[in-house]
Amino acid sequence: MQTVIGVITFKIVKHMQGNNNTNNVFREDNEMMSERSNIIAKYLCNEKLSEEETRYLEAASIDSDFQQELNDDKVVLGKTDRYFELKKIDTNKAWEKVNGQVSNKKTVPLYRTFLRIAAVFVLILTTGIAVWQFNSHTRFTEYATNATDVSRPEYILPDGTKVVLSHSSVLKTPKSFNGNTREVELTGEAFFEVKPNPEKPFIIHTEKTSVKVLGTSFNVYAYKANSTVEVFVKTGKVQFSETEIAGETKGQAVILTPGEKGVYNKAEQRLFKNNVNNPNAMSWLTHEIKFELTPLSEVVATLQRTYNVTINIDNNIDMSQQITATFNKQEIDFIIEVVALTYDLKITKNSSTDFVLSSTN
Repeated sequence: MQTVIGVITFKIVKHMQGNNNTNNVFREDNEMMSERSNIIAKYLCNEKLSEEETRYLEAASIDSDFQQELNDDKVVLGKTDRYFELKKIDTNKAWEKVNGQVSNKKTVPLYRTFLRIAAVFVLILTTGIAVWQFNSHTRFTEYATNATDVSRPEYILPDGTKVVLSHSSVLKTPKSFNGNTREVELTGEAFFEVKPNPEKPFIIHTEKTSVKVLGTSFNVYAYKANSTVEVFVKTGKVQFSETEIAGETKGQAVILTPGEKGVYNKAEQRLFKNNVNNPNAMSWLTHEIKFELTPLSEVVATLQRTYNVTINIDNNIDMSQQITATFNKQEIDFIIEVVALTYDLKITKNSSTDFVLSSTN
């Protein structure tokens, strides 16, 4: 045994198996700890393994999931050890403090034994809470992209839902969907193709809003720095609401069908539905752009959002000028050249993501 906390941690595991009331607090995902977790606990605490447990440990060592669980538990145990080392918890002093409060010196040994057990149980309970808190952070998976990432990475969630992330985005999901809902958190922009499951609605939480679906495909635009949260539906039907807690809608809500976009204005705290079908609503994902008598102001906004670039326009240029053109997965440099030729503008390229359009006159 290398550390006191190692012994306590293993006792917690055993205690949780034998006490139904404690199980209600320390179970993960509403189920008892698996036998594999028990073997890992014994192994990490240097407890003697049976021959059967040793064979299981050797056989499971080639399993990547098992190795990940073992590594996670090592980290949790190490952090817990350090926590209580800093706290300088001493079980003997804890007992002495409890025992010192007993004024009757003639207390029978059985009562004194009970108090000792109570003191140790309090310490076990405290340690268990710390272990549970550390473990709770490992039950989520976080997918993230940085500000310059335009690779549009695709992820498959535990339920089979497909998600494509835009730049500067973070998606937080549980490692498994338990209970009656499938809930995730999004900051940034992502396209979802939700695996249908009428029994388990899929809910996306963003800043001040949520999107609830059963099975459909749609785009969520929810950057914190942006003044709006937007949802565009490609297929199916979604509910877009101001907030949603435990399945109950709080505040405003709209139902969106294919081609419709819901917009929530953060400053005004107003949610509304836009029935205009925008052909470029998914351009960041497809890099397919269609302009039809589109004013320059909208052209610039679409290109900036699609390619995550900055396009500055001189003040003397008429932003209401229109263009009609179709682009299919062309590079941003090519598209800007076409726009510049159309409007007779000069291009200044400061970097791969920073352009300036000015008049040639």
